[in-house]
Amino acid sequence: MKIQPLLLAALLPALAAPLSAGEFLIICSGQSNMAGVGPVAELPEDLKPVPANVAYFKQPDPAKPLEPLTSFGDGPKFGPVPSFAHALSEARPKDKFIILLDAVGGSSLMQWVPDYGPAELTTRINKGGATIHEKVGVYFGPLAQRIALIRKTYPEAKPLAFLWIQGESDKGPLAGAYLENFKRLVTNVRRETSTPDLLVIAGEPGLADDAVYEAFRGFVKADKNSTLVEGLDLSHKQLHYGAKGYVELGKRFAAALTGRIPAGAR
Repeated sequence: MKIQPLLLAALLPALAAPLSAGEFLIICSGQSNMAGVGPVAELPEDLKPVPANVAYFKQPDPAKPLEPLTSFGDGPKFGPVPSFAHALSEARPKDKFIILLDAVGGSSLMQWVPDYGPAELTTRINKGGATIHEKVGVYFGPLAQRIALIRKTYPEAKPLAFLWIQGESDKGPLAGAYLENFKRLVTNVRRETSTPDLLVIAGEPGLADDAVYEAFRGFVKADKNSTLVEGLDLSHKQLHYGAKGYVELGKRFAAALTGRIPAGAR
């Protein structure tokens, strides 16, 4: 059948577009380098508004109705999420992304993993000789509640990725136990999202024990649904990334994710 030029011109936009836009949930978690310590005054103006196809939540209260934030510039600090969201939005303008930021500065992996082990690492003896029980998994319960609330509010959103930057707080024996406990964290997050193949994107901590960096490399080597975003060239082995480092790091997270998004999937 011969298609007339005017009819072909009318059909091209429809042919080029995906059959249906996707709706995806992305969880961003960890400690201060995910929460961000870059001064908002140094966040480029074009990155301050939340893109139209992004619903952004920062540690929402599960007891209150969800209200998406409209700006990344309202707080005093920022991290990689603003540039990540904008790069993702530009790469996939027809899709909708629900981004949950749930990160706690200074937190250890132990505080995120409800089944952290071995048991001898979860207790310590203080100067007075008393046994102190560490706060194991204290942040995972609230994270699980927030995931459940967002999934209830956006039932069509497919859990897509778990982004993680943490490790600076895990020293010595905690660093040696990092790999097995990160596996436990991922298992728990995949269970909470009902997504066994949930993509895991780990960012390199700004400054951590060598065993932590080795743990991330070991994890992504063994887990086919994971990838590592390098960042030591941005942090220069300082504890925190600077403002420019956060902007570039967010772009790297987006680049690692965009190629793994199903076209038009729901």
